[in-house]
Amino acid sequence: MSRLVPYRSKAPDAVKTRIEETLATTMYLVQTTGPTSYVIQEQNSDRKHKVLIGSLQTCVRLRVSV
Repeated sequence: MSRLVPYRSKAPDAVKTRIEETLATTMYLVQTTGPTSYVIQEQNSDRKHKVLIGSLQTCVRLRVSV
């Protein structure tokens, strides 16, 4: 079985910075849409993000109508 994306020995600095910012943020699980699919929301924000975990991990911003 081959990988969709090759391994990296080191994460780029931009990715490291983004990880640090994310770890300092409070997020809530809003909805579980499947066994590997979730909707999360940052504290004090209307923005929601759909997270898909699989062979290729993705996260997309959802449009929210209030």
